[in-house]
Amino acid sequence: MSEYRPEWYGTGSSVVNKNGDILVIDYGCPGKGEVICYDLADGIQLMFQDMETDAVIPSNSFGTDIISVNYCIKGRQESTFRDNTVSYMPEQHMSVNGTVSLPRFFCFPLKVYRGISVVIERDRLSAETKNMLSCFSIDPDEIETRLRLKDKWFICLPEKHVQNIFSELEEMKHSSDVIYLRLKALELLHLLSGMENTEDSTHDYFPTRMIDITKSIRDDMVSDTLFHIPIEEYTSRYGISTSLFHRIFLQIYGDTPYVHLKKYRMNIAAGMLCDTDMKICDIAAESGYSNASKFSGAFSSVYGMTPRDYRRINKK
Repeated sequence: MSEYRPEWYGTGSSVVNKNGDILVIDYGCPGKGEVICYDLADGIQLMFQDMETDAVIPSNSFGTDIISVNYCIKGRQESTFRDNTVSYMPEQHMSVNGTVSLPRFFCFPLKVYRGISVVIERDRLSAETKNMLSCFSIDPDEIETRLRLKDKWFICLPEKHVQNIFSELEEMKHSSDVIYLRLKALELLHLLSGMENTEDSTHDYFPTRMIDITKSIRDDMVSDTLFHIPIEEYTSRYGISTSLFHRIFLQIYGDTPYVHLKKYRMNIAAGMLCDTDMKICDIAAESGYSNASKFSGAFSSVYGMTPRDYRRINKK
């Protein structure tokens, strides 16, 4: 029988559905915060997270012997650690945390996150579960050592066959076939047992102050209705080097400032195409383009069709 662990999700969380080994939990955060949780065996849980929120969520309370394997299907997760450094898990990346390397807080810079987690509670593993893990050559203590989870989280872009396991799990998100889900989780943990933690310079840790500055610059940039202030002016104003700003921005949002702002403006333009009768040339001007053909090219690069076609298909 699946057990609700309110200390994991916070005081605002609640169970919205329960069916045998399956729980559906609402985080209680602004927007959407849903977790579908399966008990695969004593001490092993599989979770599917579906988040659409700008809330900063505390990690709350966990036991002393957690190993958490996480995979980002969509969006991006920002994690703030106990030493006040911040790092990111992008789409199609996997992270592994021990209890000491769990983040203090996490949030989602793109306001959306869909992911999968397999959580091992070593102090709750029954003799039967330990025997099952042993049959698959899975040793949680060895995983902790090989991935150096007592230092910081392990994060990587996993090989294709590991990504395929997560894809297969995602396809069975609403399944009642717990045996199948258990086998896929064991396959994942078996492969994880053979991994080593090697330094990956693409996943940097930044001080929270630099993260906050970068987010403030981003907010100023999207609020600039004239679209003419150069990045160098913002970085000088906030006292951060332009090169460091670019590095941190890419980590937070997964795009360069230029691409991010283009997507942001085209998303607003898409709303105007659907919700108003404004002329396309006027929407182009509102989006910072004096040339309608350049606006059309930018819009097509984001949505894969011209503004005219998008309006025709999506107009309410």
